[in-house]
Amino acid sequence: KESILVSPILHTESVGKMQYMAPDLDCEADDGRSHRKAASTDGSYGSLQAKLDLSDPRASRFLHVYTFFQQAVPYLIGLWFLWSAGHRVLGMLQGHPVSQMLAPSPAPGSSALSRPHCATYTYPQCEQAMHWYSLGGARDRCEAFERVKAEGDAFKYPYQKDSQDVCSEPGCCGCPGQCSKCPPMLPECSSWRLDGVWRVAFTDGAEATYRFDSHGHCEMTQPVSSLPLIWKSYDGAYVPQGNDLVAKWATVQEALALCQSTARCRSLVFDANTQTPEGKYYIFLKTIVEIVFLPGATWRSYINEERPKFIQNAAVAGPLTEVGKDGQTFRLDLHLASPHLFPEGSADLINVRNGELQVQRVMQVAYERVNGTGYQLKSNGLP
Repeated sequence: KESILVSPILHTESVGKMQYMAPDLDCEADDGRSHRKAASTDGSYGSLQAKLDLSDPRASRFLHVYTFFQQAVPYLIGLWFLWSAGHRVLGMLQGHPVSQMLAPSPAPGSSALSRPHCATYTYPQCEQAMHWYSLGGARDRCEAFERVKAEGDAFKYPYQKDSQDVCSEPGCCGCPGQCSKCPPMLPECSSWRLDGVWRVAFTDGAEATYRFDSHGHCEMTQPVSSLPLIWKSYDGAYVPQGNDLVAKWATVQEALALCQSTARCRSLVFDANTQTPEGKYYIFLKTIVEIVFLPGATWRSYINEERPKFIQNAAVAGPLTEVGKDGQTFRLDLHLASPHLFPEGSADLINVRNGELQVQRVMQVAYERVNGTGYQLKSNGLP
């Protein structure tokens, strides 16, 4: 094959022809329209206009529709985004915004508009169920109530008066401890004195608001900044050197509690070989969460998860259960009500003494128990 240098020397739109000059080669003038036609049939490049014969009215209409669709799509996407955001904000304003986001989701399977909150459950089938057990030999209403509760926590829609759906998993209604035909508690069967709203101050400086109703429902609201840290442990992993806040001899429980109360503390790491007879390790408290895995190493790291952002208060709703046989102390399982906010083993022990609400918060092994004392608010929100 022989290389040929071809260069254009003349092109005029009016004539639509292009002449070429090449050394030692005779070339005929080429019609530019033939090149445009070839490009339009090739289909591998070029704009849509170049591929359509605009002299055809149908092609022209198609091009106008196509261009309009291209321009309209970004506006449609923007309108959809605004509608979605507005719908979410409206839903938050119409209900309790914090509890809707952070409290457990009740009643799976029903529409969002018909789902009651855990703290607002009603039990329209309770009286009929108790009457059935009374006919079956229950000595009184309280024994009939206990028999209904003994059926388990697997009634799927306790707030519907006709549904008889049950499921194999406890807590399937979306509010564990409330999936029964009857409420968690019957006031006439216990020394119930908790109705109303109570404001509680804890010894560690945290504050919380408790709302109780006659069914034994409880909703606790607390600032996100005072929520406990949730830890994940990693064996054979260490946090890189540097970014230390504190380095000291301590037990794991002492170090976790210290990190909870120390600003900017996000992790701790220690070598298991440094353990003393008293069960203490030389532990480093750090401000970062990056870890390096080293299989076979004796390092152990604890990383705490960040608290929810952009939310000031967290609301947790759940049922109260009696502790002991005196009917004076009740338990709110914080982890069961909201496992993503409270670590396993977290619970509030609640009773009323001398007109004050006494709350003992029991956390996982890593923390000491924290006590709180509260007073009841009147309907106008004042003590």
